[in-house]
Amino acid sequence: MSEGPVAVAARNNAEWCDLVCRSHGLPGAFGAGFWVNRGHGLPYYPDLVTLSPRTDAEDVAAALGAPAAGTGVKDSFATLDLGPAGYEPLFEATWIHRPAGPPGRSPGGGLSWEEVTSPEELDAWRSASGDEAAGVLLPGLLETPGCGVVAGRASGRVVAGAMVNLSAGAAGVSNVFCGERDPDEVWGGVLDAAARIAPGLPVVGYERDDALRAAIRNGCRPIGALRVWVFPADG
Repeated sequence: MSEGPVAVAARNNAEWCDLVCRSHGLPGAFGAGFWVNRGHGLPYYPDLVTLSPRTDAEDVAAALGAPAAGTGVKDSFATLDLGPAGYEPLFEATWIHRPAGPPGRSPGGGLSWEEVTSPEELDAWRSASGDEAAGVLLPGLLETPGCGVVAGRASGRVVAGAMVNLSAGAAGVSNVFCGERDPDEVWGGVLDAAARIAPGLPVVGYERDDALRAAIRNGCRPIGALRVWVFPADG
């Protein structure tokens, strides 16, 4: 697989991380081979995301300096060995890509999908997600160009959702949650919503396990591996 689509997905994800950090007044910086935001302190978001398979472990370690416990690196191409620098693998996942156009399956299932537009709706979305990571998503993101929060509703109640962020050449999907709904139904709705928000753009993201399989069944294809590293508390 050429590095092209993976590089686009990695850049989109780094821009998403930067949007979240900027919403907290903590902007990062983009370099030739990575995005870095050393010590921002936001849980579940890395301190560095690699943007090229040519970025080496020495460059990453130098950019982060003496890491604190919990410092995270998203190795977007799963090519780095950060063990000698004291980091440990946290998890691996798979980048996904779906060409521009309607999703592979009809969203169906009785859910109504729409964008979240108010802080009150975002509160309901975060509560429905049941995910601690959603706590870092602030209302200011609703007014940020290129950022959308989508909610799947049943009888007016939020039961599923995702984030969509736009970058050059792609719409990124992240923070997908299904609650008690069928993952295939939710992924069909999320991809349909992304296609409406960003017509003409391919969809990218990364997933693993059941979510990855549901995305693939809805027309996404796996394009490469990524690995997240973390510096341990006893490092």
